[in-house]
Amino acid sequence: MKKKSVVYLMTAVMCTIALAGCGGDNKAETTDTGAQTTETQSDESQKVDKKAEGRKITMSHCQGEWTWSALEAVMDAYEAESGNMVELLYVPAEGYQTWLTTQFAGGTEPDVIFASASPAGDFYKNNWIIDLKPYFEKESAYTGKIWRDSFAGNILDGTIDPNGTGAMVGMPNSISMVNLYYNKDVFEEMGIKPKDVESWSGVLETAKKIKEKNPDMVPMSVQNSSSWNLGWQTNFMMEHIWKDMIAELDVIDKNGRLEAPEWALGVKSGKIQLDDQRMVDYFSFMKELSAYFNTGFNTASWEYEALFNEGKAAMNLNGSWFPSQYVQNNLSVNYGVLPQPYVDSNITDKTDNVLHRYSVGLGGPDVMVTQKSVNDGNGDVAIDFLQFMTAPDKGAKLFAEKLMWIPVVEGVDASGPIKDIIDTLGEDEQNVNWNAAMLGMTAEANDKFGVMFANFLDDSDITAEKMAADFKDLYVAACDTAIAEHPEWKIEEYLSK
Repeated sequence: MKKKSVVYLMTAVMCTIALAGCGGDNKAETTDTGAQTTETQSDESQKVDKKAEGRKITMSHCQGEWTWSALEAVMDAYEAESGNMVELLYVPAEGYQTWLTTQFAGGTEPDVIFASASPAGDFYKNNWIIDLKPYFEKESAYTGKIWRDSFAGNILDGTIDPNGTGAMVGMPNSISMVNLYYNKDVFEEMGIKPKDVESWSGVLETAKKIKEKNPDMVPMSVQNSSSWNLGWQTNFMMEHIWKDMIAELDVIDKNGRLEAPEWALGVKSGKIQLDDQRMVDYFSFMKELSAYFNTGFNTASWEYEALFNEGKAAMNLNGSWFPSQYVQNNLSVNYGVLPQPYVDSNITDKTDNVLHRYSVGLGGPDVMVTQKSVNDGNGDVAIDFLQFMTAPDKGAKLFAEKLMWIPVVEGVDASGPIKDIIDTLGEDEQNVNWNAAMLGMTAEANDKFGVMFANFLDDSDITAEKMAADFKDLYVAACDTAIAEHPEWKIEEYLSK
């Protein structure tokens, strides 16, 4: 690219239209969402290998500034390979969903959307994005084989439309694994072995030991100003605590996982009691562990990372992007990487009591192609670009090298620091889907839970029993709301059986 490709966009006017409900004229064009939309796209999929040259498309994203040079390198490589240009449109993460809604409502959306955790099912329901399944079944212009065959394992299953149409509403582009990072020097100095922190009880006992030997050392740094840090821990702990319910409740999607409709069914049928002993045990453990967090963690943000990076904290949870930040910021902390600890029977007897090494699992619909792009005649370029992004020796290699993201396709040479994280992976799958399916029942309830949880950890007068009871009240109501908004779940039919 001849010019810097990142355009910084700020939304001057906040949009309050619900993501699933607004669409203006765009929505009015659609009456059916499943097979009909797929059929209309089948002709366009024939154009994938007819590579156009000298054209420009746009891709919006909300990746942090530290990724921009890497993203630009991918765009430059694509331009050199294809002759086409991709202009990057950056939107701050905290306003991204609102910005997207505004663009869809006004018919000004980009060709490609890079947006992890976006409500792609709602976007597809409104005919704002296209079904990628027909394209996955055809040959990639950059590998010479069927496109879907490049992807690892069953990762594409995570892109299937939650509305039950069978469409694949996006393409995975990055897999993030959350690991326990530890300071090797601190562990060695205090005689702590990595095996000591395989379980969460082990983490607690290790934290106590660290605090006793060095009161100035933070045993475990966290941040609770947003849901993603302690939320990671919660998500993985619930994977152990609720695993026994999968066999009983996997009756709607029947895919070996608890999806949102099945969580709602479990709550409404009474088979899931959100204030039962397992939740009391969980909240009780978290209260005890929080005594060894950094002071003021409820209002801290990125400083939780700084504590670890500067050698002031012995442990923290972080994502697979950390090695890239480590290299780019010239950090010197001597760190090690371990799998997520497991919930052992010292915490609750409602646990599988097993250390899991998780696979890359299911990828989300991280990258979507808009219907507007197809309507404007740019759909072939958008698909061509996505195929370049996931070619093992082209875009996927650049993402692994420059961003150190875990590859979503096979055959990528992943060496260096990212290999330490890949070595913690295994074959186990995450099937409880707590954060996405349960806590994601409604955005409002999710936000309220974050505040509720922070207050609980910070207030010694709130008991674990009280927290569990309040949590149950919040999410029973959230399930009622979600069920009303999703009649296609047919919860009443299942309840009557």
